[in-house]
Amino acid sequence: MPRRPGPFSAVSATTSSRESPIVVDVADRPGGLAEVAERLGAAGVNILGALTIGRRPGLAEMAFVVDDVERARTVLAATEIAQG
Repeated sequence: MPRRPGPFSAVSATTSSRESPIVVDVADRPGGLAEVAERLGAAGVNILGALTIGRRPGLAEMAFVVDDVERARTVLAATEIAQG
């Protein structure tokens, strides 16, 4: 069963080490990227780099390099659950 996308949802992370990329589905609309950045910033996660790597209807698949992958995954997963 396909999951219902929220404004953003964590898809995967390549490793659990610090300063590693995490791939995230971001709502493809004005403010979608800002929501991810604000949520991560509020949790103290620093975004070191970002790149759009793909698109699907209504979603932009983005890779973020962050300074704390585990915290980023936790923050984004909590957001997904709250909206699911």
